[in-house]
Amino acid sequence: MSEQYEASESPRITRAVQWLLALNIGVYFLQLTLFGSDAVLSSLALNPSRFPGAWWGLVTYMFVHGWLSHLVFNMFTLWMFGPRLEHVWGTRSFVQFYIWCGLGGGVAHLLFAPQSSVIGASGAISGVLVAYALLWPDEEVYLFGVIPMKSRWLIAAMIGTNIIFALSPGSDG
Repeated sequence: MSEQYEASESPRITRAVQWLLALNIGVYFLQLTLFGSDAVLSSLALNPSRFPGAWWGLVTYMFVHGWLSHLVFNMFTLWMFGPRLEHVWGTRSFVQFYIWCGLGGGVAHLLFAPQSSVIGASGAISGVLVAYALLWPDEEVYLFGVIPMKSRWLIAAMIGTNIIFALSPGSDG
């Protein structure tokens, strides 16, 4: 679908966004309950010292989160901005875009921070944010639900915050 949305329209949660939310939340629940957080993090993180031997980390890292706040921030962002992109692009294209952005984030981590492991959906989420800002740069959105601003500025601030946290010592990406 390539139809454009009116600024006032907002699609309901879409199939791919539902599945991505469920997958991320499900993995977080499993890491806290069944397997223990350390075992899951060790097995599924993208660890440059184990790459390319543990190649699956390039995919699995984007579904594991170290803290509840990291999971909530990423999933709230996906819930806010993902459905509209999925509606315009279609489910298959949206999922492909999401995964490619996550893979790109993993490769960027391998290149620019090879001394540390990374987990989290931030690479994929950043791609969703950039796409949203490029398609609807002048749309009014609300910071913390109350401060109106153009989507391009909110998204630039969110990506900047994400980069700062990703580069901070002890961060989970």
